[in-house]
Amino acid sequence: GDSIGLHLVSPHSAGLFTRGILQGRFASSKWQTLADAESAGENFATALGCTDRASVLRCLRSKTMAQVLMALPSGQPQFTETMRAAWGPVVDGLDIPDQPRSLFERNAFTAVPMLIGTAGDEGWKVVDRAFPAGLSAEVYRAEVEAEFGSAATSAILEHYPSTEESLPKSTLARLVGDVEAVCEARRVARLIARSKAPVFQYSLASE
Repeated sequence: GDSIGLHLVSPHSAGLFTRGILQGRFASSKWQTLADAESAGENFATALGCTDRASVLRCLRSKTMAQVLMALPSGQPQFTETMRAAWGPVVDGLDIPDQPRSLFERNAFTAVPMLIGTAGDEGWKVVDRAFPAGLSAEVYRAEVEAEFGSAATSAILEHYPSTEESLPKSTLARLVGDVEAVCEARRVARLIARSKAPVFQYSLASE
């Protein structure tokens, strides 16, 4: 889904496809800028002891796989992004001219027929990776506040209440799925529909 979404907003991909399918992810979240990526690359090189700009490429290529893995930032994509090691596409001003959401909002994308949708439990993988052993109601509230801010926490907890009996992990997974998948699917579908391109939306959920 991210890949297809980025092709939609990349001017260099225009004309290379006539329709698309966005499933589960929609490239409408905030992506790293070129400056962010360059900083991450410099930190990575420094962690490997490759600080001489004249020989940094040769130095990096001389490292073993074990050394590279040890130098990588630890962690996986989580509910909160504090531990994420993000290596991927960046908003470089060329292939991706601006943040994808802004490009969708400005109608600066390739308008083609699209199928857009989500499956059930879209948020479970992220939450299970962050909390494999589960979490308490107190931790659930703290995570909601850390992610959305204290001003929004009460309203969110009203719609997504959780106690020890109602499995906070399942509630958090539902919240993450709705925020990152369901809501973004609707948002992107509406923005693409403004271009008059045909848009078909689906929701695949198990009973």
